[in-house]
Amino acid sequence: MALDTIEAVGPYRIENVLGRGAMSTVYRGVDDRDGRVAAVKVLRTDILAGQERTATIARFLREAELGRTLDHPRIVQVYDSGEVSGEPYLAMELLLGKSLAEMLQGPRMQPVHAAHLVTELLDALAYIHSRGIIHRDIKPGNVMVRNDGHVSLADFGIARVSGSEMTQMGDMLGTPAYMAPEQLTGEVVDGRADIFAAGIVLYALSTRRRPFNGTVATVMNAILNENPVPPSRIDNRLPAAFDRVVAKALEKSADRRFQTAGEFATALRRIVPDLARLETESTAAATPGGAGSSATAKRTVRPDEVAERLLAAYERVATEALDEADIVPIERAEAAWSQWDGAAKDSLRPLAERWAGDMATLGDAVVTGAPVPRGTHLPRADWMPVVRLAAVTLRLANRLGLSRLVRAHHRRLCDELVEPFIVYIDTAGTMLSGDDNPDLSRLSMDLLRLDVLEMALETLSASAELRIVRKTRALVAIQAMRKVNETVSGYTETGDMLARFDVALIMSEVEELIAIASRLTDDAAIQAGRQLREKAETVIRDFIANADRLAAMTVEELREADAAVDARVFGAKLRQVQALYHFAVRLPGESHRALMGRFAEAVHSQIEALATHLMTTSGTDDVLSTLYDMAHDLGWNELAQTILRHLKNR
Repeated sequence: MALDTIEAVGPYRIENVLGRGAMSTVYRGVDDRDGRVAAVKVLRTDILAGQERTATIARFLREAELGRTLDHPRIVQVYDSGEVSGEPYLAMELLLGKSLAEMLQGPRMQPVHAAHLVTELLDALAYIHSRGIIHRDIKPGNVMVRNDGHVSLADFGIARVSGSEMTQMGDMLGTPAYMAPEQLTGEVVDGRADIFAAGIVLYALSTRRRPFNGTVATVMNAILNENPVPPSRIDNRLPAAFDRVVAKALEKSADRRFQTAGEFATALRRIVPDLARLETESTAAATPGGAGSSATAKRTVRPDEVAERLLAAYERVATEALDEADIVPIERAEAAWSQWDGAAKDSLRPLAERWAGDMATLGDAVVTGAPVPRGTHLPRADWMPVVRLAAVTLRLANRLGLSRLVRAHHRRLCDELVEPFIVYIDTAGTMLSGDDNPDLSRLSMDLLRLDVLEMALETLSASAELRIVRKTRALVAIQAMRKVNETVSGYTETGDMLARFDVALIMSEVEELIAIASRLTDDAAIQAGRQLREKAETVIRDFIANADRLAAMTVEELREADAAVDARVFGAKLRQVQALYHFAVRLPGESHRALMGRFAEAVHSQIEALATHLMTTSGTDDVLSTLYDMAHDLGWNELAQTILRHLKNR
């Protein structure tokens, strides 16, 4: 529960935050009308500045409008749209899975799998093209792969409908690395631009690299003038037929490209048998243990089997080989307790004689194998299953009348798991007060370990201890943020370059900083009381004020520097401003919305002025490409378009 908790959006009861982006927050919501679960995306208009505001709201509404008209199994379904507290929202299908962009960061994908995914993407494109819609932003980040292995196309914010006046000739919307040549030159495009982008996606999935790489200016030039290396030169297992399909999809002239998504999909399906042979020739290792575990987890366990299951699980604890599949049958049997007859319950009583020793052993495994921050030992890989086994054992023992024994073991476990939190508050305090540059990555990892300990206490139903735990996490986060504020203000007030170096180190760990600061705005800040909540709010306000001053100073330095400033130096300083912005606008908190809005508007105005200055002087392509990357990453599409048009004209 965050400081800016929204309890309901339209008919959707909000359960939790799924993610925060540059322009929106996505919640998990449940439709009170029919119980349907949805991803509820709420636009943050408070951080939109200048021309970005009108254009972004228009695109958001376009995404909602188009989404409600589309009904295809390979397209994310939009359920509803409206406003909440003056902010537009849309509710869409909640997808469980990964984007193609995330999959590209994982293990190498077999070519036949890449072909399957792109074929499904092309099926979605054929559907929208038949309805006169061009997506115009096909890229791995906009293609989700659900847990069932099927594709879902998302984000129709810049899609164009035939006859629409929303986008005109000269617009350069989209992501340059995936734009067709006619899209880069600002022509009005048709579905063949989406086909070109799908060809780039296929190339990237099958070779692990894009066909056109480099800065924005380099990529634009390559798309317009260069032919990519054939995929088989990167992976010599790929057949020549695959090269031909990719080459046709990436033709510079739209007239020589596949003319429809269906034609592209048909060509891909023809070569699937050749790609499948590649996969059968590979030496992918089988995982027989996994299949057996899954089958075991699904079995219905009779009450008289529970004793045998428990004894086997205790033995696996001793060998540090316990897994979730060992616990599930026991939990299911314990859940059916009320339905058992007396004889079935009596079948468990012989276990009672052994449970005193078994629970002591379990307790030792929980305590000695815990993922304690800055611990001297490695945590057990099977630690959470051991905790779950301890919890279910305690519940069963209590039902069999061993309540005194249960209380003793429960008390011991809770005390032992809370102690690391109490110890760590001193450890963190010493580290944060003594180090000039606190290791935020290490601190973030420590807090993640505390999160796991908190999960264990929740599993053991330790409600009183959880209050201590959450307060501790919030206190550590407040200390960390105070250190960050001290470091940033040290530079903005004195201009000391050594302090500037310290700031650069901290900003290089912005993701860790976000993870740490999230502890300021979760249940801890709410449940630990008004005083702690006020401290959290104060440290957030201080950070935004410091970030505002540092961003202004940095942009002014870049503006006053020689227009031919080294692109690497320029990029490093600009990334620092981007990190400040990225962090500040992702901090939740209703009491800070106005402050965040002013900060966002100030940074946007400063970067816009810097871009104008560089475009009217002798700013290099590399420098302008870096500015474009920042504008694109932060969702400043109007500024990004302006820079792209300038680069194209040059």
